[in-house]
Amino acid sequence: MNYWNPIGAAYAIFITKPRRYVALIISLFVQVGRIYGDSGDDKVITHDTVFDVWGSSENDEIDGQSECLISHAFGKAGNDRIIFTGHFASGGPGNDFIRSDDCRGVAYGDAGNDELRASAEHPGELQGGSGNDNIIGESNNDQLFGDSNNDILTGNEGADAFSCGSGVDTITDFNAAEGDTKTADCENF
Repeated sequence: MNYWNPIGAAYAIFITKPRRYVALIISLFVQVGRIYGDSGDDKVITHDTVFDVWGSSENDEIDGQSECLISHAFGKAGNDRIIFTGHFASGGPGNDFIRSDDCRGVAYGDAGNDELRASAEHPGELQGGSGNDNIIGESNNDQLFGDSNNDILTGNEGADAFSCGSGVDTITDFNAAEGDTKTADCENF
C-alpha cells in the first residue's frame, strides 16, 4: 500500500508492502517529493519529478534514470544499488554500488566494501568510507577519497585528486602529466 501525503508543494510517498519486493514508478507533476522505503528489497525508479529517496534496511535499488531526478539518495543498511542523484548519495552500511550518471554530486559509500563510479559528463566527488572500496573516476577532474581500509582508486582521464586515507591503498593510473595529485598517505601508485 502506498500513502500519498501533501507536504506544501511537495509529496511524500511511504512504501509499505506485504511482499519482499516492490517496483514503484513515479510519474507526477509536482516539483519536489520524498519517497521512503519500508522493510524488504525496494526498487524505486523516478520519472518527470525530482525526489529525495530513503531506502530500507534491505537491498534496495534507487534509480533516477537520466535527468538527475533524485536529488538525495540514502540507501541505509543493505547492499544497495544507487544510480546517481543530482546532489548527494549515501550507501549506508553494506556493500553498495553507486554510479553517477550525467549528474553532479557527492557519493559516500559509508561502511562496507563499495564500488563508486563517477559520471562521464561532470567531475565527481567519491568518498569510499570504511571498507575495502573500488573508486572509479571518469574523463573529468574527479576527486577520489579512499578514506579507511584498503582501497583501489582509478581516476581514468583528467586531472584527478587522490586522497587515500588509512590502510594500504592503490592508485591504478596515477599520471602527473595529466595533472593528477595525491596525498602523502597514498602508498601504491
